[in-house]
Amino acid sequence: VSMQLIGPTELLGLPHNLNISISGCALFGFGAGLYLTPGLETQTQLAVNVCGYPDNVDTRSLLQQMMRIAFAVGGIIGPIFGGFLTDYLGMEIACSLLSLLGLPFLLALLAVFIFRCHVD
Repeated sequence: VSMQLIGPTELLGLPHNLNISISGCALFGFGAGLYLTPGLETQTQLAVNVCGYPDNVDTRSLLQQMMRIAFAVGGIIGPIFGGFLTDYLGMEIACSLLSLLGLPFLLALLAVFIFRCHVD
C-alpha cells in the first residue's frame, strides 16, 4: 500500500500530491520498523531451538551480520533496479510494479500464519 501511495499509482485514482507521497513514505518506514525487530528475535529463536546454536552474543552477532549483508545487497541492487524502472516506465508504473513484487511475499507470510495456526 505504501508504494502505491508514494507513486501515487493510477490504480488508486489519487492526484499527484506531495502530502500523499509523504504519507506513503511514512507508512513504508512504519512497516519496515514493524518487521525488523520481531524478525531478528524470530531468527534467534529458530537458530537456538531448531538449529542448535548456543543462545549467546556470538549467535546474535552472526544473525545481525547476516541481516546487515542482506540490507547492504538490497541497498546496492534496489536503487539500480528502481532507477531503471523509473527511467523507462515512469514513477507511477514503477511504484505499482514494486508493490506487486511484495505480493508473493505477503501471500507466503499469510500461508505460514494460517499453517502455523492449524498445527498449534
